[in-house]
Amino acid sequence: MKIQEICDSCHITKKAIYYYEKQHLIKTHKNQNGYREFSEKDVQRIQEIVMYRSFDISIEDIRYLLDLDEDSKKDDLQKYINKDKNK
Repeated sequence: MKIQEICDSCHITKKAIYYYEKQHLIKTHKNQNGYREFSEKDVQRIQEIVMYRSFDISIEDIRYLLDLDEDSKKDDLQKYINKDKNK
């Protein structure tokens, strides 16, 4: 997938994708002519980042969550959601 397709499907801007790349949340692959190419796995990761941002989770905490296994991720995400509800 190309970057504009990602933007359309994930409802984010190119600027957001560049920012996530700069923050090392995603790794992009460039084809021979320099265009960024995204795999289905990349799209899922971006969608996950967008979801975390919707809960106002910081970039640092997102980086931490992305590195967890699925069970740990669910437990920690629940903590963030509960913390948000208690505000």
